[in-house]
Amino acid sequence: MTTEEELPLYEQMRNALIYGSYEPGQKLKIDVLKRDFSAGQNAIREALVRLSVEGLVVAEDQKGFRVAPAGLNELKDLAYMRNLLESEAVGHSIDVGDLEWEGRVAAAMRKLHRTEEALLNNETSVELWTRYDQEFHLALMSACGSKLMIRTYQDLFLKYRQYVVRELKTQGFRGREIIAEHLAIGEAALARDKQRCLALLRDHANTYLNRQLKQERH
Repeated sequence: MTTEEELPLYEQMRNALIYGSYEPGQKLKIDVLKRDFSAGQNAIREALVRLSVEGLVVAEDQKGFRVAPAGLNELKDLAYMRNLLESEAVGHSIDVGDLEWEGRVAAAMRKLHRTEEALLNNETSVELWTRYDQEFHLALMSACGSKLMIRTYQDLFLKYRQYVVRELKTQGFRGREIIAEHLAIGEAALARDKQRCLALLRDHANTYLNRQLKQERH
């Protein structure tokens, strides 16, 4: 497995943003980033420009870069777009997916289940869970036939994961609840029960959003 130090600088910085090493709105000072990532100024700036295109950081005129602010409006937008893409891609995959697709879904579901059981017992990392969680959702989508849809979904998934990681730090892993959700989604997909699978996916993606909306009302 590739270690964090072996990843390209851009990916190291993206992971640091996704997993909460820097706070929303925080000023990203070049000198600090040079120290954090043992990289030169030009390489740091190039990575920051790429990350600003993804929306993970914000470029400010003559002021450098900041971590993108977090807010309910962006979270709602991310949830809406994630549901839109996932419903279309998974629905089509259920319609046309072959035995190879079924094999990918079953294998991804098994890896994710084992990783979540380990996370429940504090025996693995959030980073590994994120990897297998994303692999599972991408396996469900993998027969849709659209590489662009899948690439766009990957970016949305990781931006949404930023919000989830913040909750994990304060409230911990949702445990049995999320394990049951993933198993139900995978089983519905393999049974070709499209209506149930898509309903479960929408509920699953909206769970975090609904908790945040509830907290905002109180």
